[in-house]
Amino acid sequence: MTNSYKTIIVISCMGFIQSTAQAVDWVITPGVVVAETYLDNVTLADNNKLDDFVTEVNPTLRITRNSRGLTVLANYQMQNTLYADESDFNDTYHSFDGYVSANVIKDLFFVDLNGTYGQQNISSLGAMATNNLNVTGNRTNVSSARIKPYVDYNIKRYANLNAGVELGTVRYDRGLNDSDLTRYNFDLTSGPKFNRMNWAVNFYRNEIDYDQRPDSILQRSLLTLGYQASRKIRLLATGGYDDNSFITGPTISDGTSGSSWSVGAEWKISPLTSLEASFGERYYGKTGSFLFTKRGRRTSLSLSYLEDITVSSANQFGVNLFQTTDQFGGAIDPIDAGGNDTDPGSTPPTANSDLSDASISSEFYVRKRLQGGVQFTTAKTTLSLDAYKEDRDYQISGLTEKVTGAYGSVNWRISARTTAILSGSWINRKYRTGTDEDDIYNVRAYITHLLRKNLTGLIGYGYLERDSNIAGSDYKQNAGRISLRWTYR
Repeated sequence: MTNSYKTIIVISCMGFIQSTAQAVDWVITPGVVVAETYLDNVTLADNNKLDDFVTEVNPTLRITRNSRGLTVLANYQMQNTLYADESDFNDTYHSFDGYVSANVIKDLFFVDLNGTYGQQNISSLGAMATNNLNVTGNRTNVSSARIKPYVDYNIKRYANLNAGVELGTVRYDRGLNDSDLTRYNFDLTSGPKFNRMNWAVNFYRNEIDYDQRPDSILQRSLLTLGYQASRKIRLLATGGYDDNSFITGPTISDGTSGSSWSVGAEWKISPLTSLEASFGERYYGKTGSFLFTKRGRRTSLSLSYLEDITVSSANQFGVNLFQTTDQFGGAIDPIDAGGNDTDPGSTPPTANSDLSDASISSEFYVRKRLQGGVQFTTAKTTLSLDAYKEDRDYQISGLTEKVTGAYGSVNWRISARTTAILSGSWINRKYRTGTDEDDIYNVRAYITHLLRKNLTGLIGYGYLERDSNIAGSDYKQNAGRISLRWTYR
C-alpha cells in the first residue's frame, strides 16, 4: 500500500474523532448481544459433519450525530465465538462501519469519509456461509476506506454542479488482489429554468491500482438531452464515449472503448405509477434498460432491467460490511442507514444478498440484471417477494455466469412487543465453467420480543441447503438460536 493510500484511513479516523469531539449533541450507545446457537453442520461439509453449540458474547457500540453541517454514523461489534466441543474454532471477529459527511463551506464544499471492516465469502465455488459461526475456510476479512472532497453548487436556477475526487482502498486478509481506487467525477445538470428542455453533462474516471495485475481504467463521458413532450411524457436521448483500459481475453473482439448512444422515454402514468425505458448501443453491443414502479396505500410493485460493466473487487469500495442482524435476522444494533432507531423485529435485509454475489475477482464483466418485487402491507403484516435473473459476461475468459434467485418474507406484528418473521430464499447459479451448477435454499423462522425498553429476546430456527453437481459441495444444516440484546438508553 502506498503512503498516499495509508493516509486515507488515518484521515478518516481523524475526521471522525474531531467531528465527535466538537459535537454537543452526539450520542454514544453501548450494547451487548448474548446468544447460544446449535449447528448440526458447523463446517458445511458433505460428509463427516460436526455439530456443536456456540456461545457468543458480543459487545456493540454506536456513535451518531446529525446536525445541519455534520452527519456522523458509526457502528462497531466484537463477535466472540466459543464452541463447546471444537475449541480450536474459537475466534473473535470485528465489524465496523463509519461514515462522516461534513459541509465544510456552507452549501458549496463537502467532504465525505467512510471506513468499513467485516467478513465475507471469497469464492462461490466453496461452502457459502451466511455468518461467522460456520467455519468453512472460504471467508476473509475485508477492510475499505475512502475520502471524497467535492463541490456541490447551485448556479442560481440554471444548473447544478457536482465535481470531486475520491480516494479509496480495499484490503483482504487471504492473499487476494488488494486494490486502490482514484475516482474523478464532473456532473453539470440543468436547473428549474429549463423546465421543458433539460440537459446533463457527465464525466467519470475510475483508476484502479491492483497489487497483483495491471492497473485498470473505466472512463465515460455522456451528454443527456430531455424534452417534455407532454404533461406525462418526457423524451430522452444520450450520446457519449467509453474510454476504458483493462485486460480482455482473446474471445472478446469488441475492445474496451467506443462511442455510445441511447434513446428512451419517461412516462408518468399516474402520480404513483411511472415507467422509464431506453435502448441503445455501447462498445460491447446492444444495450437497454427499463424501470417500472407502482406505489399504492398497501401495495408496491417494481420491475427493472439494467446493463453495465463492472468488477467485483472494485464494488467493495464503500460497501457496508457491518452485520446489523444475526443469522436469524434479529437486530444486533437497532439502527438503520439513516441513523434512526428501528423496530427490533423489523424485516431483515435480503438474506441472499451475499450468497448471490460474484466471487471476489479483478476480472471485469458485463452485468445484465432483470429483477422485480412486490410488497403488501397491512396494519400488522408485511409480505414481500423479490426475484431476479443476472448474467455476467466475463471479459478475460469470455465465459458467462448465470444467477437466478428469489426471496420472500412475512413479517407479522403479533403485539406491540412481539414480532414473528418467516423468510426464505432460493439461488440457482450456473457457473462460468459451463458444467457446474448448484441451488442454495435458506429458510429462517424466528420470534423477537421486547422484554424491556432496552432488552430484546429472540428465538429462532434456520435451515441451509446446497444441492450441487460439484463433487463434495452438497451440504445441509439445521440451526437453532436463542439470544438477548441489551442497549444502553
